[in-house]
Amino acid sequence: MIMKSSPLCLHHIGEPLVASIMRDLLANGKYSEITCRGFGDQTVSLRNLLKSHDFADELNVEDHVSIQRIRINNSDYGVDGESRIDCLLADKTKGMGMEIKLGTTRMTTGAFQKRFLMPCKKDKHEPPRVSGSMIAILDKRFDSFDSHLEMQEKDKVDISASYEGKSLPMSDTWLLMVRQKVWEKWKFGKTGPVIRACHVLIFEEIVKLLGGGTRFNQIVSDLIGNDFAEDWKLID
Repeated sequence: MIMKSSPLCLHHIGEPLVASIMRDLLANGKYSEITCRGFGDQTVSLRNLLKSHDFADELNVEDHVSIQRIRINNSDYGVDGESRIDCLLADKTKGMGMEIKLGTTRMTTGAFQKRFLMPCKKDKHEPPRVSGSMIAILDKRFDSFDSHLEMQEKDKVDISASYEGKSLPMSDTWLLMVRQKVWEKWKFGKTGPVIRACHVLIFEEIVKLLGGGTRFNQIVSDLIGNDFAEDWKLID
């Protein structure tokens, strides 16, 4: 007996899926209902978080956005060409990055720290580039670049994204989206990895704000389509 199961997993389409969901929620004025959690008991709506960083009301959401430049103590660095911010919330003058981790395995505190929060390093490329995970980049893990660059001195680091043909400064605060199961593993933020400037969004809560499975399924269908035989030219 063949068990029915979908070969498509969340992590296959995570970035464009989340970007589409966020566009839908923003277009329907629901970003005041999106809860952002700090590590501890702090919560704030996405609307208020963005307001606190002087973002305009009119926002765009894009997935797979490139880092254009990282400036550390007045020295400029590039990044590997394959490195992308999973999702970017942007107005006309600034952006806030979001990293999306929708898996539920290898997401314990220790595993997350080892996979995503190891300090960034200078590679041997010319011109100089940063080597490290995007989470480590957004969290400004550049301590090894300068012995005087302490954890609290993030003002010495500026990150810019390449957006709509221009350089867009990134806010110090960034977002991380995880599954409810992972957040529970992290004891709702009371334990978990040590992340400096991050607010957490729960994927299941975001889906619920869409109003149910029908709208979610429609967004997925809009992304991946239905007519695969025709698209892949398997039939006339």
